[in-house]
Amino acid sequence: MKLKGITRSLGALGLYGRMAALIILPLGTEIAEAKGGTAGAILFQEPFGARPLALGQAYAALGDDIFAMPYNPASLTRLRQSQAATQFIQSISDTQIGYAALATPLNPTQAMGLSLSYLDAGQADVFDTNGSPTKSISAQRDFLAQLAYAHSFAAPEGRLHLGTGVKLLKSEIAEDMRATAYAMDVGALYGYRWRDGVASLGLAVSNLGPGIAYSGGLASGSQSDPLPLTTRMALGYAKNVFSSDIMSIGFEMDRVFPENDFFEGFGLEYNYHRLCSLRLGYRVGQDVSGLSMGLGLKFKDLSIDYGMGLFQTFNNIQQLSLNYRFRIPGIRYNQDAAPSPISVLAGRARASLSANRCFDAAAEVKRMDALFPDSLEAAAFRLEIQELINNILRQGVQTPRYSYALAFKFSEESNWEQALANLELSRRLEPDNAEIKTYLEKIKNTVQEELRQRKLQLQARTGTLFEIAYQAYEAKDLVRSWRIVKEILRLGPYQPAESLRKLIEEQGRKPASTPRPAARRPDSIQAPSPIPAPQKQPTSWEINKAEQLYYAAVRNYADNEIEKALADLREGLRLNPENESIRNTLDRIEKELKQRKKSQNPQDEHP
Repeated sequence: MKLKGITRSLGALGLYGRMAALIILPLGTEIAEAKGGTAGAILFQEPFGARPLALGQAYAALGDDIFAMPYNPASLTRLRQSQAATQFIQSISDTQIGYAALATPLNPTQAMGLSLSYLDAGQADVFDTNGSPTKSISAQRDFLAQLAYAHSFAAPEGRLHLGTGVKLLKSEIAEDMRATAYAMDVGALYGYRWRDGVASLGLAVSNLGPGIAYSGGLASGSQSDPLPLTTRMALGYAKNVFSSDIMSIGFEMDRVFPENDFFEGFGLEYNYHRLCSLRLGYRVGQDVSGLSMGLGLKFKDLSIDYGMGLFQTFNNIQQLSLNYRFRIPGIRYNQDAAPSPISVLAGRARASLSANRCFDAAAEVKRMDALFPDSLEAAAFRLEIQELINNILRQGVQTPRYSYALAFKFSEESNWEQALANLELSRRLEPDNAEIKTYLEKIKNTVQEELRQRKLQLQARTGTLFEIAYQAYEAKDLVRSWRIVKEILRLGPYQPAESLRKLIEEQGRKPASTPRPAARRPDSIQAPSPIPAPQKQPTSWEINKAEQLYYAAVRNYADNEIEKALADLREGLRLNPENESIRNTLDRIEKELKQRKKSQNPQDEHP
């Protein structure tokens, strides 16, 4: 017999879960219990927070946000800002679990937090002894409130954090059985500097208190279930890597009484520029083992965390949590707060400027522009860098860093060849300068890539011009074909164009001077226009001018002045709309330009 509600949750509640199931199941039906499920108050064991879940719940020593409060209340004094967090979990069957919390430092050494959570196991059918449903009732509803306080103290080579919290649980099963439970958490956390990082040792005991006893309905006069007393011992280590990134690793051992279950959790986190985090964890223990993973994103003061656990018991569990950081006027926050992403980039830019490393400072400013568009910090640094470069240039060529400043100026203008020449000279003057060496290699690679692109573009233009010249040759327009071939050979040796030139010369049709364009056919023998309305015919001057613009466009196109070539062709076509050579060449170049842009920006393509 299956329930519409969640029998597994009721079984996990121990004695009173089984009593509630008697109401829901027909008499005599066997109830599948969770192994060792004798402890009550399931909300006391719920792993809130997507970040802790992704880290294998190894959070009693690693935690530094509001979600660390259920694992170790001493972690509250690690907060560097006030925080508000929320989470909603759609669990197995119709079970819903919600969580909301608020925590704030009171001063640099004290903090407190408050959390509210609830569990709703959904609706379940009540059956009579014949197996027929009689009514639908609420299977279970629990509400849990926690208030915690923490204080930190200076300790040898580190800091000692102590915390405590009290919990109040209101529980209702099958709408008739009700219970109230009280519990207390205590925790300690010692953090100290080790190998350029911070090592942490965490100890915590959760759910100290009397058992939970239900009254009403089938529960009247029954014994109580003990609370899931949990002890935690954890290790954590966090270290800055690559200047602005953080690598964290944690290990935790939990023991839950009275079942005497033992769990081990391991977590690894990589935080990139304090903007996004990748997490991996593994948790193993009685009836539960599996891999967990997650992702965290930070948008200014808002953090969005996602975690997924691949556990054998429930196949997989997914959580999404939100955490908002803010400041309350009048509170003295710890000045050792983790810097914001933009302050990290600004600090690196400031350090580069102080060491007169303009290339490094400009690189940091570009990162600021990419991550925080239109930021005032980036604009201020750009002005400061430009002023430093201008001061060097004003001192004249005799100053030792003149070539360095010129190289920077040309690189900002994307004049890579000039930047490379001046940076090579600067390298000879400062052979031990690591910044110059780094950007010299980068600009060399840029110049080589630019030359490669130019060569490819030249090959493409040469091929296009040759096709236009050959089409003119096949149409017996040898004058036009010969002039286009001349432009191709001006760019450099090209065997097909050389062969075509010889073919034209062999026919003895090479013009001695620029020929006048052929006269138009008399109106009497012109093909009828598809548009019945009379059109103005181009004058001789317009015909000649259009022809001049055509050859100017061919030269501009050969010299990679694409926009000028297009402008000449469009103007020529406006003067003489009947010139098919201008029209065909314009269409060909426009199509080629669109294709080039599409290949350079494939993300602009739409299905």
